[in-house]
Amino acid sequence: MNRKAAGRAPATINKEIQLLKHIVGKAIEWGKVYTNRIADVKPLKVPPGRVRYLELDEVPRLLEACPSWLRPIVLIAAHTGLRLSEITNLERSNVDKSNLLIVIDETKNGERKAVPMNHTVWATIRGLPTRLDTAYLFAEADGRQVDSKKVSVAFGRACKRAGIADFRFHDLRHHFVSHLTMKGHNLKTVQELLGHKTVAMTVRYAHLSPEHLRRAVTDLDPDPAEKSVPNPAQNF
Repeated sequence: MNRKAAGRAPATINKEIQLLKHIVGKAIEWGKVYTNRIADVKPLKVPPGRVRYLELDEVPRLLEACPSWLRPIVLIAAHTGLRLSEITNLERSNVDKSNLLIVIDETKNGERKAVPMNHTVWATIRGLPTRLDTAYLFAEADGRQVDSKKVSVAFGRACKRAGIADFRFHDLRHHFVSHLTMKGHNLKTVQELLGHKTVAMTVRYAHLSPEHLRRAVTDLDPDPAEKSVPNPAQNF
């Protein structure tokens, strides 16, 4: 079957190719086959990931449209960049109140991550009801962790009520990073906060912060008086 014609994304096809190469490699190792016909198959070029974030005036509209049980989840996502699965898995033991950290024992990359809490996140967590029947921060009535699909559906409805189009829960992660970048925080900091293994995964946000590049080239100006940012309104 032609995977591209079937509508599979390049990243998905690349994962399938990688898996097939591993399977054939094992088959050769075990003496089941003797040639690897897909060894030279090259991965497809993957387009840059989507970057979608909220304007600052859209945030209160979205929060107002959220039901009360969803609002803390959205706030934490927007202020930490945590994935939905990381938030729904949160237990009180993951909250280090002494150091104001949320500690994720195992991320998507299989590594441990500690995310700083700002005042908004800490106040949100402190305001959650204390329940003795569950360790989860966000739980159903029976004590089970809140269902991720339920969160996604409720979030989509809140966006519709708020008049915010083309915005998914995962985009709150992009929102978190985008606004940090636009405020001038460097990509290395963003990489560490997101838990990306390499800065290459974070480069998609670089275009949001051209100011640090502009400051870098003005350092080459020999006259200190010329180190101010040029006025684009001036004629050539």
